[in-house]
Amino acid sequence: MMRHVVAVLMTIALVSVSLPVIDDVAADRSQQTLETELSQIRNSAESLSHEEENARANTSNPRRIVELDFPDASFTTKPVETARITPNHDAGTTRITYAVVGRTTSQMTVDAVVAGPDNGTVELGGDEKRRFVLELTHDSANNRVVELRRYN
Repeated sequence: MMRHVVAVLMTIALVSVSLPVIDDVAADRSQQTLETELSQIRNSAESLSHEEENARANTSNPRRIVELDFPDASFTTKPVETARITPNHDAGTTRITYAVVGRTTSQMTVDAVVAGPDNGTVELGGDEKRRFVLELTHDSANNRVVELRRYN
């Protein structure tokens, strides 16, 4: 009987010691996954803005399609707390602010203006796979803007 009690107590002790480590690894894994997914937007936007030519009359604008798969809430991953794309039209750049639950907010800079269909900030989130189209357009001042919108 005493062996069983000791075995149960040892199991409880080992589990209680390992849970914070598992939680920390889950947050690290989710943060890395989120950075990788958001890098697709950064790389595609910079490629469009710097390497593509303006569309000719009667042709469609250059575009890229990206598929984002943010981490969900599970034992081994943490969900996305925030993912926001904020254009800075004056500087010609964009700031991507992101965080997973339990981590501090991080930032990524895009060397291109990425904006939503209304030419403003885009909020991303959720845990299902989604497709987005990035299309090279121009704003009212004729500056290059990469428009980000949901791809149906």
